[in-house]
Amino acid sequence: MIFNSLGIRDKLIGIFVLIKVIPLIVLAWFAWDEISSFSSIIEDHVDKMAVASRQITSKVGALATKDSIQALDIKARESIERLTTDTARTVADFLYQRDNDITFLSKISPDENLYRSFISSHVKPVTFHTPWVLNKNKDAWIPSEEPLTSSASIHKNINLDEPSTSSDSTQKNINLEEPTTFSHSTHKNINIEENKTEGENKEIQARNSENALDFHYRSPEKSKNRISTPLYIEITFVDLQGKEKIKVTSSKLLPDVPLDISKVENTFCKAENYFSELKKLKPGEIYVSPVIGAYVKTHMIGTYTPSRAEKAGIEFSPETSAYAGKENPVGKRFQGLVRWATPLVENGAITGYVTMALDHTHIMEFSDHIVPTEERYSDISDAGSGNYAFIWDYHGRNISHPRDYFITGYDPETGEPAVPWMEEKHYQQWIESGAGISDFLATLPVFQEQSIKKKPASELTRAGLVGLDCRYLNFAPQCDGWNNITQEGGSGSFSILWSGLKKMTTAATIPYYTGRYGKNPRGFGFVTIGANVDEFHKAAIQTADAIQQIQNEYHEHINQQNLENQRHLDESLRHTSLHLTIYTFIMVVMVIMIAVFMASTLTATITRMIDGLKKFQEGDLSHRLNDEAGDEIGQLSRSFNSMADTIQHTMNNIIDSMPSILTGIDRSGNVTLWNREAGLISGIEAKDAVGQSVFELFPFLASEKKIVFQAIEEGIITKNQKRKTLFNSKTYYMDVTVYPLLDPEGTDSVDGITMAVGAVLRVDNVTARVRMEERMVQAEKMQSIGSLAAGMAHEINNPLAGIIQNAQLIKNRIQEDLPRNRSAAKECGMTMEQLIEYGKKRHLFTFIESIMNASRRAADIVENMLSFSRKSDPHFTESRLSEILERTVEISKKDYDLKNRFNFSTIEFIRIYDSNTPQVKCNVGKIEQVFFNILKNGAQAMMNNSSIGKKNSCFVLKERAEKENVIIEIQDNGHGMDESIRKRIFEPFFTTKSVGTGTGLGLYICYFIINDEHNGSITVTSQPGKGTTFRISLPSN
Repeated sequence: MIFNSLGIRDKLIGIFVLIKVIPLIVLAWFAWDEISSFSSIIEDHVDKMAVASRQITSKVGALATKDSIQALDIKARESIERLTTDTARTVADFLYQRDNDITFLSKISPDENLYRSFISSHVKPVTFHTPWVLNKNKDAWIPSEEPLTSSASIHKNINLDEPSTSSDSTQKNINLEEPTTFSHSTHKNINIEENKTEGENKEIQARNSENALDFHYRSPEKSKNRISTPLYIEITFVDLQGKEKIKVTSSKLLPDVPLDISKVENTFCKAENYFSELKKLKPGEIYVSPVIGAYVKTHMIGTYTPSRAEKAGIEFSPETSAYAGKENPVGKRFQGLVRWATPLVENGAITGYVTMALDHTHIMEFSDHIVPTEERYSDISDAGSGNYAFIWDYHGRNISHPRDYFITGYDPETGEPAVPWMEEKHYQQWIESGAGISDFLATLPVFQEQSIKKKPASELTRAGLVGLDCRYLNFAPQCDGWNNITQEGGSGSFSILWSGLKKMTTAATIPYYTGRYGKNPRGFGFVTIGANVDEFHKAAIQTADAIQQIQNEYHEHINQQNLENQRHLDESLRHTSLHLTIYTFIMVVMVIMIAVFMASTLTATITRMIDGLKKFQEGDLSHRLNDEAGDEIGQLSRSFNSMADTIQHTMNNIIDSMPSILTGIDRSGNVTLWNREAGLISGIEAKDAVGQSVFELFPFLASEKKIVFQAIEEGIITKNQKRKTLFNSKTYYMDVTVYPLLDPEGTDSVDGITMAVGAVLRVDNVTARVRMEERMVQAEKMQSIGSLAAGMAHEINNPLAGIIQNAQLIKNRIQEDLPRNRSAAKECGMTMEQLIEYGKKRHLFTFIESIMNASRRAADIVENMLSFSRKSDPHFTESRLSEILERTVEISKKDYDLKNRFNFSTIEFIRIYDSNTPQVKCNVGKIEQVFFNILKNGAQAMMNNSSIGKKNSCFVLKERAEKENVIIEIQDNGHGMDESIRKRIFEPFFTTKSVGTGTGLGLYICYFIINDEHNGSITVTSQPGKGTTFRISLPSN
């Protein structure tokens, strides 16, 4: 409880305050409560009136808004369905007119002049928008001030001259890649309508007052950029073998030279296979192709601006990306065609075929400029608004869209359909299958569980491959809706939540059933129009907002009246409470002053005792309380002092008995506790150490400051193990552990973390343990590799023996004068002398000797490997190590191999032997081998040390007793070695010598003999340029 946690002084003050203040506060509260209750009753009545009014007005407004929105939505749906159906029928009528055109061409004799005249006379206006540019902020496209009048830049496959034929060498077709500028005055087949500004923005009112009711006038459509464009980009006459005999073109989209169209690679985009279909036609039948065109990729979906390009990590190049209306008005447009063909019949027999290629632009004109809102039509489409129309073929492939990159197309390099936009799962399946896209799509089910929950393949999006094929567009459920509506050739609409908005979408079948399109109820395909539903009921929403505004003003008026009444009540209450508060405040101040004086007098002694206890708690174990008083406080002080003596004595015994350095520090790192081990190691007594920085008393702890202060600041135990340090000129390995001394009251904290009041540092000397661990690791390594060496030696011996034996046999068979050798040579038509002479000239005997020498060397290595891998019981005798060493020195001087390479006679030997050194039990031969290997390595090191010269080479040999061991040291003044080599010196097959001069087993064998067979130890110390010392320790008993 809070009361129990308070001090006596605070409790006394609280008691005095409660006795006097509470009655006054209760009295004031009763008066205030009565007045407040009266005010609340009035306010409650007013609030109930406001709520009732609000409910009534809300119901009226909601009902009016709901009915209006529903009526407007129904009317809009009917209007857009009508627009969709009318558009679909218009498209069908247009396509049937093309049937009439191809029929007409089949009735006339093939003639290029007639074909040229036909193309020139069949034109249709195409709407182009004015040039668009980026705005000043470069975050949106806007119309340029330059109008498209007498000259313009148009990315369309328009031929401004007369249609060309294969024999017309002067034709001037527009380049599809470069924008073409043309002059109206020089091209009759281009019609740019004059700007009719007169009356364009004029507001017309009803002249007759009886017509003024709901009179509505709409200005003329503002599209002024309509250019008459040829319907057909090509007309050809093809013979029965598929060769074009007459060819007239109006565009560079198609080549003007006759081709053999029986070969698909000679057709548009290498994707037309119509000749095989032509051969199936009967007189009077018409072939109509699907939409064929090269797919146009996009760099991004949506508005193409520099900032979005930079965010996507791509170069800003809108001209090389697909056209997308207002989102990218300067992009590359989709260029396609639809081909009609029919047989030419003469005397009842088919003599050839006439074909004509419709410019796909004229199909896109039916949908590109429709706006299903009050605007109705637009020169440039705006896909971002969601209000636009588009067309699909009967399969569900998009063939007209404001964003050209959504139109499905073909790869002109391969003739294959471009990869359509697919969901992530199907894309991964296609990649894993390794199949072509056509073969893979043939295996997929169509319209499979389409849902907005599915996601498109991100790789296809980044690659710009986003052509829309409804059959596989499983993340767009509206595709299934359109398919459902048009499956029997009908029309209709539905609404769908798309990107968080409610959208109405309609679909109407294009009733064109010629050729391939007569086999599907959808005919040529279907037209769809999408629109945001909110656009239809703006008026109703505005009315609802007005009703809401009136309702809010009414509520505000009621609230103001309520506030005015409340203000009068509050004013009366304020005067009453002010006087009561003043009187109460004066009484409270007087009571508190008296309470503080009396409580301070009574609790001063207790406060001094608490301060003393806190010092003891903070670590000052020598602090004692004043126990001179004779009252209960004095008795309590004496009891505490006795307990403190006991605790201090016990703590000192515990701390001093620990073998570790144990020191307490405050937050600054100054010593507060110093145990006996710390004094022994540092040579500083506790009374001198307290108050000094622990980092100055133990300099090696300076590197541990980070973990020390981390433990204090974060209140966690920190530790560093096996820290190598130099102390009193000796190397030690220390474990440093820091234990935080937490503040029991938790008064000090940083960022919510309670800080410690200090810490205890424990430093353990683990040098012996580290050395032991190193020896154990080395011993395990040697044992494992020894077993490996034994296995290798046994495996190598067998083939090695065969090599030596066969080499010897070869030598005997071709060199020795033996009867059987002579007989074999004679059978071969030669003498032994000739054979021997041939062997000498071709150096065969030298090669055989090299094989035998190399094999003997390998055998020596194998023998060495076996020697240290065998764990036999050698013969041990009592011997002086210095005597064995002297014999080894003499052997080394006489050894032929060493003599030729090192010349031991030039090496000086300095001997320092202790005559009182005891004998050790050892295998003399093995120990000689150890000494011999060390002397040989030392001699080689000194001979290679150019800084001392061969005449100054010197060995220092030492023998002494050390506890229960005998120590032998062999020191040379060679070039020494660095630490990285010293650590690996006893590893098997490790050598610093050149190839062919060392096996890396000599010192490993020494280690094995000393450590495993004699239970001793061998170590090496060395520094570059200061020689090397081998230290061998063997037990003397």
